[in-house]
Amino acid sequence: MAAGQVFYKYGRKRKNVPTLLWITDDMQQIHWRDAYKDRGGDFAMAVDLQEILLGFSTPTFRKYKAGTAHHIRVTLERWTLTPSLIDFSLGYGFSLVLPSRTVDLVCESLEIRNAWCASLTQLREVVQRMERPTTTLLASAVWEKRL
Repeated sequence: MAAGQVFYKYGRKRKNVPTLLWITDDMQQIHWRDAYKDRGGDFAMAVDLQEILLGFSTPTFRKYKAGTAHHIRVTLERWTLTPSLIDFSLGYGFSLVLPSRTVDLVCESLEIRNAWCASLTQLREVVQRMERPTTTLLASAVWEKRL
């Protein structure tokens, strides 16, 4: 997951943008950026990942009329996706639900989607478990010093 994967990001203003998605080595952040650029992009803290939705149920995806098909061709230095037909009805999409937005992605196969969704779900669970004990231990330490 640290090496990343190219997905096709759908947004409010643009659709079908080749986007590199990766998780930092410390597993604290999820990053994405245009697959053709070396800089820029955006990120979210892994702890802020509220939900992972399978399919095309977000308002962003609905805007692009679920059920229609899009031809996608992406050529990167070491990775080429031959022209293929991505049909929204096949379920190759998923969305990362964050506090103030969604990141809506489409991939070339269900296997890739399922692998990433399973990994992101595990990451979410691990990070949330780590957050709770840390907060509880910190509160306990502060409380004990006051007594």
